[in-house]
Formats: sequence, C-alpha cells, structure tokens
Amino acid sequence: MKKIIFYILTIFLASPAFAQYPQINLQGKILDSFLQNGITDCQVTLMHADSTIVNSEPKVYHIGNDNAHFTTIFDFFIANQPGDYLIRVTKEGYEDSWGKVTVPANCKEKRLLIPTIYTRKSASVRNMGEVVVRATRIKVKMRGDTLVYDATAFNMPEGSMLSHLIEQLPGAKINENGEIFINGRKIDELTLNTRKVFGGNQAVLMENLPYFTVKELKVFERRSLQSVLTGDLNAEKEYVMDVNLKDEYALGGIANCDIAGGTHDRYLAKAFGFLLTKTLSIGAFANLNNINDETSGLSGVWGQNYRRIWGGANHPSKRKGAGLSLDYESTKKQYGFPSLALYNTISVDRKDNLNESKSFQEFFLPTGSTYQNTSQQMRQILNEVMLHQTVVYLPLSIRGEWRVFYEDDETNHNTMLSHRSSEYEAMKQKFNNLERKKEYGISSGDFNMSLPWHKQITVSLNNLRAIHTVLRSYNKRQTQEESTTQDYRHEYQDAAFTNYSFAPNISYRLPYWKRLESNISIGYQQSRKKSTDDLFVLNNLDGWGLEDSVKLDLIPSSKEMLWHAYDPVNSTFSDMRTQEGNFNLTLKLLPGKRLPVEVTLQLPLNFQKERLAYRRDVLDTLATRNLLALNPSLRIKYKELSLRMNFQTSSPGLQNIMPYRDARNPLNIVTGNPYLKNNQKFNARFDWNHTVREKNVMKRNMRVGSDFTYYARSVAQGMTYNPQTTAYTYRPENVKGNWMWHSSHQMSFALGSKQLWWLDNELSADVWHSVDFASVEGLNEAQLNKVETVKPNETLKIRYTGKSTKATLLGNVAWRRTWGHRPSQETISTFDFSYGVNAQHTIESWHTTFNVDALMYSRLGYSSSVMNRNEFVVNANISQALLHGKLILKLEGRDIFNQQSATSYEVNAQGRTESWHRILPSYIMLHAVYHFNRKPKH
Repeated sequence: MKKIIFYILTIFLASPAFAQYPQINLQGKILDSFLQNGITDCQVTLMHADSTIVNSEPKVYHIGNDNAHFTTIFDFFIANQPGDYLIRVTKEGYEDSWGKVTVPANCKEKRLLIPTIYTRKSASVRNMGEVVVRATRIKVKMRGDTLVYDATAFNMPEGSMLSHLIEQLPGAKINENGEIFINGRKIDELTLNTRKVFGGNQAVLMENLPYFTVKELKVFERRSLQSVLTGDLNAEKEYVMDVNLKDEYALGGIANCDIAGGTHDRYLAKAFGFLLTKTLSIGAFANLNNINDETSGLSGVWGQNYRRIWGGANHPSKRKGAGLSLDYESTKKQYGFPSLALYNTISVDRKDNLNESKSFQEFFLPTGSTYQNTSQQMRQILNEVMLHQTVVYLPLSIRGEWRVFYEDDETNHNTMLSHRSSEYEAMKQKFNNLERKKEYGISSGDFNMSLPWHKQITVSLNNLRAIHTVLRSYNKRQTQEESTTQDYRHEYQDAAFTNYSFAPNISYRLPYWKRLESNISIGYQQSRKKSTDDLFVLNNLDGWGLEDSVKLDLIPSSKEMLWHAYDPVNSTFSDMRTQEGNFNLTLKLLPGKRLPVEVTLQLPLNFQKERLAYRRDVLDTLATRNLLALNPSLRIKYKELSLRMNFQTSSPGLQNIMPYRDARNPLNIVTGNPYLKNNQKFNARFDWNHTVREKNVMKRNMRVGSDFTYYARSVAQGMTYNPQTTAYTYRPENVKGNWMWHSSHQMSFALGSKQLWWLDNELSADVWHSVDFASVEGLNEAQLNKVETVKPNETLKIRYTGKSTKATLLGNVAWRRTWGHRPSQETISTFDFSYGVNAQHTIESWHTTFNVDALMYSRLGYSSSVMNRNEFVVNANISQALLHGKLILKLEGRDIFNQQSATSYEVNAQGRTESWHRILPSYIMLHAVYHFNRKPKH
C-alpha cells in the first residue's frame, strides 16, 4: 500500500523532472541558388507548422571575406517545445523560400542546425524588350502542411465580398448555416491576418470584407487556444482559415453602404464599417429592410454559391438592426495567440416576421392510416438585445466568455386542423393564439484558468446559465364535427420559468511517460428548472362564451373573477434540481516513429441525482432518481485514417415519468410514463482524407466518411388513436432497435495543369431503421411499428474559372424509398432532382458584370399535388462599377418567373409529413453600393 501511495505522489509531483533546456538555438544559412552567395536585406520568420508566427526578429549576420563572397546566417532562440517549425525567407524581387526543422520531444541539444535555404529571384514578371511575359498564377498549392489559395488568381466581379471569393475556391463549400467546409472538413475558426475579429463572428467578416483586399487564404491545422492555455501539446488541433490581406490594406478602415428599392414595395438600406489598427479592430453595422436580410453587412441574400434559401431564412420579414464590436489584441504573441485579448460585441434587433404554412400528415396505424391537414398563418414581432464578451490573458492562462441577452417576443397564430380516417368523418379544429413572452439573463458563460506555475492543473467554471422567462398566452379553440361546434375553449395561460446551471471542474494532465499521456478531471454540475404554469378557462365565466365574441387578449379585471376560471387539472408547478458528479480518465498513446498511430481512450464515470417537486391537481409529489453511468469513447488515428467509437447512457428525464395527464387540447392528449428506463446509444465514425499533390500544387482531394448510430434504448412518443373522438394520446415509451447510417464520398480535382477546370463530386447514402409505437384505442397493447428508409444522393459540379468568365454546371439527384412491415402501409418512392447553371461574365473594359443563376428543381412521387411539381428558378443581376470601383450600381432580379416554393418531407415509424411554407414573392431591385477604404498615414 505504501508503494502505491508513493507511486501516485511521484506521478503528481514529477513534472519538473521532465524539464529540458529552457531554450534552444535554431541556426541556418541562406544562399542565392544561382550565385551561391548570401543575400542582404532579407526578412526571416519562424512559424509553427500551422503558419502561426513564433518569432520574426532573429539575429541575422554575414560571414565571408568580401561583399562578393559571403554566407548569410540566422539564429532563433525559442522555448524548448517539441514540434515542426517552418522558416520563411522573403526579399523584394525574390520568391518566398522555405525551410523546415523538427524539434524532437525531450530534446537535449542546445542547438539544432537547419538545412540551407536557397532563394531565387522572382520570375512572375520579366521585361523582355517590348514584350512582358507573365507567369500563370496557381490557384491552390501546398506550403508545407498548409493549403494556400492565391486570391489574386481568382477574377471576381466588382462588389464581391470574401464570401463570394470563398465560394469559388476549389473544394470549398458554405452550407445554409454559413459554415465553411474545405474538402469536406469544417473550418473551426476564420481569422484575419492571424487575428480574431468581430468577437469570432465569421459571418460578419465574410459579408463585408471586399475581395480585392485579400492576398491569399491559408488553411491549416493549429493548436487550439485551450491547448495553449493548458500547455497540452498533444491535444486535437483545430482547422483554421486565415485571410491574409495585401500590405496596403493590412491596416486602415473600410466602410460600405447599400441602398436599394424594388417592386412589391421591397426596400433595403444597410451600412457597415470597420477600422483596423495594430491592436484594435472596431466594427459597426446597421440594417433596415423588408426582404428578410439578416446579414450584418453587405453580402447579398443570394449569391454565387448555388444554394437555395433554406428554412425560415426565406419567410417575408421586416428587420431593423444595428451592432457594434470593439476588439483588442496585444502585439505580443504566444504560440500565435495574443498575450492579452478583449472581444466585445453588442447588437440590437427588431424583426417583424410573417409566415404561412400548410402540411399533410399520414399516421401509420395497425387498422389503417389516419390523416391530418394543417394550415397556419403566423406573425411574430421580436425585439432583442445581446452583449457578448470574451477575455484572454495568456501569462496567467485565463480565458472567460459570457453572453447576456434580453428578448421581448409577441407571436400570433391562426391555425386550421382537419383530422380524418377512412371510416370516420373529418373532425376540424380552429385555433387563434396570441403569445407574449419576455426573457432575459445569461445565456452562456465559461471561465478557465490553468495554474501558471503548473499548467497541467486546470480550474474551470463551465455551463454558466441563468435565464428568467415570463409567458402570457391567450388561446381560442373551436372543435367542430359536420360544421357543428362540439367544444369551445377560451384560455389564458400565465407562466413563469427560471433556470440556472453551473459546472465547476478541475483537471490534472499527468506528464507523459514515453508515448503515454494521461489526464484526470473531476467535475460537478448543478442545474435547476423552476416553473409555475397556471391555466384559466375563461369560457367557464358568464359572458365569455362563443356567442359573446370576447376579444382574444381580454381577461377579467378582477383577480377574484379570474381565479373562478382557474383549471387545477391542467395547471402545474414543478421544481427540477439536478446534481451531477463526474470523474474522467483520459489515456492517450502518442504516435511513434515505427508505428505512427495515435490512440485516445476516455473513461468518464458520471453520477447524476435528479429531484423533482411536482404539483398538478390532486398529484403533489416529490420524486428522486439516481443514475450511475460509464460512457467510454475510443479514437484511433493512423495517418489519414480516423476511427471514433463511443457509448452513452442518459436519463429519460424525471418529468417524463410523472403520472400526469394533460388534456388542454382534447384532440391531442399528453401523459407521463412512470416505467421509463435510461437511454442507451452507440456511435461509430470512420474518416479518410487523402490529398494528392505535385510540386506542392494540390491536384485532387478525396474524403470518405461513414457514421453509424444504434439506439439500444431510447424514448419515443408512443401514440394511441381513438377513432370515435379522433383524439391522439401521446405517451413516452422506451423503444429498442432504432439505427441510422450515413456514408459519403467526396472528391475534388483539377482538370489540367492550369487549374481552370475543376470537378467536385459527392456521393452519399443514408439508411434509417425507425421503430416506434402506434396503436388504436381498444387494442390490448400498443403495436410496435417498423419503417425502413433508404436515401442515396449524388451531387456533381463542373466549374470553369477563366479570366473574365466563370461558369458552373451542377446536378443533384436524391431518391428516397420508404416501406413498412404492415400490410396497410404503402411503399413510398420519391425523387428530388435539380440541375442548372451558374454563369458570370465581366466586360473588363466597361467594368460591367453579368450574373445568372438558373436551376430546375423537380419532385416526383409525393402524395400531395403541391409537392409534385417542377420549378425553374432564375436569379440574375447586372452590375456596373463607377468611380474606380467605389460605386456599384446593380439591378437584381429574384425568382424572375415566380416559380420558387418551399417544401419539406419527413418520415419515421409513426408516419410521414409533407409541408409547405410561404416565401418571398419574386421581385426586381436596384442597388446603389458605395465602398470607402481609408489607408493609414505612414
């Protein structure tokens, strides 16, 4: 026992024993490749393998007998940290030259010699008498492990922003959420000259930075800020895109404004500006429009990325918004990050959203399907204020971040429902709902600190959250059968919700032994959700019936009269408290020279205690539930291959096991289930990413991924249908055997050495096995239903990028086949396919650009005729640059033939849903965009 205690104490106190020389000297020499002589007036920079700068001020001197015969020597003195380093040599009139050196782990040498770096004069422009020969610019190449896009090789029309440039990059994709993917991998952070700007909001930078200010874009892996704070050299790296500005734009200010008006009374007015100094970045924006433009700057609502406008982003909306950001980064850097950084962002918004939607639902039942048609009109007025702050201080390894917000929301719904089956007449419901909500508090907060004298120990306070919500809802509902009102309710809901959470944690990263690294963390989390939800049935009062036509949001002025309408059966009080303790052991086997395999095993042991005080009608109880779970995960990485596996157990939620019955809506009844068991889920993911390069130029990239999830036990909303009342009763049930599998193959490669033609291909397949309960009233037991769905998807793009012309041919086809195991269930086979072209041409002598985006969207096999249609969507614009590109006049036509609609389709074991929602009508709009750039005085 004494030996064990001694060994544990030795591990915790042994980290100083692993220290080597605190500094190491990296020395190298520079020669002209032709003259075999040193060079003068050169700049030498030392960088990490991810291109972040370590030191740009080495000691440079010359050794030799005379000026004609000498050697240039440089010395860097850096901390003795293992890793790969790059050395860049730059000189006017010369091409950039690179060297590489590796500092091994536990390095005992005081000096490492760098192989000689040879330089050569630039051959990009050479005068040969009256002839000027220009080298073809390579669009994308590899610089060490960094993928470099030459922004000057892409000819963009006047008025283009950074987002438009990124969309043209080979292998790049921007999804509907504004996230950037390079060769299938998500970019974790977008930086500007290695600086984080606008509080890390990459959309602001993408929407407002003019393309012509960009010199190149670098994509690389680097140590995350968290790994720098904790000193963990082996932590998983983040994927970064760094936007390098041209020297003349590296400091100064940029301002943009856009004023537009169009048909159907459409309007837009927005402005943005930001100022960059050596330490400060200040940005501000204002936006006023009724075309649902939610950008924080000048980027258009549709661009050259061949994307349709998804989901709620296309609902008709009015917006008034403004924001301000103030960021400070010290010039002193540590591992590419500023020693002191402060990021502050505040924004205010007022949105007036309109939406109209329709849906068709089919419920798969043992005795045959039932159907529901829904139509809804909605208007929402939302006012919100948000403050986001982040502080980082590397000398003390401190990082803190928090968001504070306030929202005032008013939403009005008018809804019509129709229930029917093959045997019974339709039952109809009409809803009129007005909801007023106020919400404020701390939406998120985190604080981390690693002890400066012992970075292996990290103290943190995470998941900080404190929110209060006040909700008042007014609802009228009529239930009709054969045009006769069977039930009428006028209800008023007065509710308040308060929830908070915090999670202190301490972790200790043990010093690694040979190739083994380990980490121990102990954490605690506490959360509380308290709610009071009072329901008042106003139609029980005299003078509040259907025939009295009382105003929707009118309630009795007397509290005593109001409490006569109190509904104790459907009013609730709950106070949920959760305490969770966790112990996590992480073991990591680092790659070796003979076997470069990295293995990470995590063994988190969680103990959770839930306590719920619940009151509803005659039910007044205090319930508790404990959970002890081991949720292991394993990650294996070998070169370009990666495999991840994990198993997770979680609570079904204590409130779900309460024996309650909510019958506020007599046709949609919700009950609890005291017999629920814990959820159990297994996930495995495989990835392979392969890049082929020739002479540091990327020729093609391939990425293969497969993701499988199996739910050994999960909670589903079991459904029981009553054919006499057409009511649905929902009850949470444990189901076993749900699984889903996704696999994809992505490929991007250049056609030809000049990289003018690129081909992008993505082939994916999804398979779902859905298991759920659906039953009919009167059957002895709920019926388990299983539904299978297969969905292959193919997307192909061929892109041409010439000097003045760019064009993309694209096609996509998705086939969805769904079938069940009941004789009454029909096999559903649907096709969604699209094809079209995006073309852009610039007449450079006129500074005029034409752009057209023409796509045909087709759908076949759906039950609703609204879904089965062809839509030929054409967007086009013509822009004219004036005043040396400072003023852009643009005439834009959106959905010129008024063809676009918004539809979606979902299917699971309980049924399928086909839905449609209103979108903006087609319009034509004239824009006047002005750009102002201010350079600093030297």
